[in-house]
Amino acid sequence: MYMGVKERRKREKEQRRQQILDVARELCMRKSYFEVRMEEIAEGAEVAIGTLYLYFQNKDEIYATLCEEGLDILNRLIEEALQEKKDSQARLEAIGRSYLTFYAEYGSYYDVLSFVGMGFKQIGLSRELETRITQKSDAAIARLETVVREGMEAGEITGGDSKEVAFFLWGLLEGLIFIHRRGYMNAWSVDLASTSTKAMDAINRGISG
Repeated sequence: MYMGVKERRKREKEQRRQQILDVARELCMRKSYFEVRMEEIAEGAEVAIGTLYLYFQNKDEIYATLCEEGLDILNRLIEEALQEKKDSQARLEAIGRSYLTFYAEYGSYYDVLSFVGMGFKQIGLSRELETRITQKSDAAIARLETVVREGMEAGEITGGDSKEVAFFLWGLLEGLIFIHRRGYMNAWSVDLASTSTKAMDAINRGISG
């Protein structure tokens, strides 16, 4: 019975922690990160402010945890998309689709990570938190660069430097998403998924060995 109570309390603690993170993520979508207050997070999660600080030292730690969750999801989607894909073209298309899936299905995490990309160094994260986020963020682009480099080694991709090609492809996806987020595609009745597929097809033809 003691173990049952212990496990139940552990689950309740984890559920409360996740509720805090969910509330913080939603608040970060509605207003500037700098405007979000710990008191708002506590109120939304229905916990006392003192209880909130038992789970997280400050708002930066909450934010960093959200970033880590989002990056874990993105990296998982990429790895799942690459399963059983053999040739370079199929692997590049798989990574592109996984990134668009992340944007479409985990938009709140994408928004959180977009703020990181614009200036998380301004927030004042500890060196440890910043390092953890950077490592997980680098993992996604590193996976793309590896696919490009292996494709070049196999003679399936041309273009010179694998890092340059990887960043070009990443920039293409980010650019399309940026345009979509600003509403231009909807205004012109342009589908993001279809446009991205055509763009990747054109790029693949251009870099195919």
